Amino acid sequence: MSIARRLRRIPVLVWIVAPVVLAALIAWPLGGWDTVELRSRVLPEYAANQVLHTHRFDVRVGEAWLTMDHHPAGYDAPDPLPGDPAEIYLVVRAEFTNTTAEPARASDLGGYLVPEIDGVNLSTGFVPIDYVLAADGTTLPELNPGLERELLLVWTIPRGSIEPGDELRIALFDGVPQKSTLGYGLLWILEPAGYAIRTVGER
Repeated sequence: MSIARRLRRIPVLVWIVAPVVLAALIAWPLGGWDTVELRSRVLPEYAANQVLHTHRFDVRVGEAWLTMDHHPAGYDAPDPLPGDPAEIYLVVRAEFTNTTAEPARASDLGGYLVPEIDGVNLSTGFVPIDYVLAADGTTLPELNPGLERELLLVWTIPRGSIEPGDELRIALFDGVPQKSTLGYGLLWILEPAGYAIRTVGER
């Protein structure tokens, strides 16, 4: 059998895979794979003066602090059930601008900012968040198109899970629109978009 005929008998998949395997074997001992970094997995950090532009809102994350007696809406100090750990309020100041043509509610912001605290899961949809308008303490204000709103987002967390002076990482998400398969309108699918790190204060 001629060499040409032998080569034609080699499956096409082998011709595709073999060069890739050979390149990997060459790069491995040379340390080539040690420096490979997938750009799609690198999330940018947003400083206090930087704005995250999402599909639905412009978001700027300000300061963060802990408080027992100064809830932005005037609520009393946390009162956990008997046997539950003591609690404290975590407040994050943020500015939001609705960049769509449709009015939105502050509750639509759920999931756009998620504080990351060891041992505390704030990423689920069952974690209550208070959305308070910084100007007057109104809760759940409307977010009209084009109007910038300064909001105070408040989570109730176990006391001691984070302390004043600690660095708080806040995961930031983008709501990507998708057509609903159950009816009219859009679904906003949250995808990681960046993060912010703020030093926690106390009030």
